[in-house]
Amino acid sequence: MSFEVKLGDRNAEVRLLYKENNRIGVSVDGHIYDLDILMVEEGVYSVLYGQKSYNVELIRNSSAKKYTVN
Repeated sequence: MSFEVKLGDRNAEVRLLYKENNRIGVSVDGHIYDLDILMVEEGVYSVLYGQKSYNVELIRNSSAKKYTVN
């Protein structure tokens, strides 16, 4: 599965490589990331990558299938 994602002023190709429980593999413009993702509440996710933890909030825009990531 592949998506085009706007990152700042450029578009990136994001591909879902695998999904097993909370772990996913994604490719962003050919760079592969192994992530551990958990939804902590509606639209808010905890993402572990390497030794770092990130909180990600998806905010739905007025158009379907468009989100702002905070």
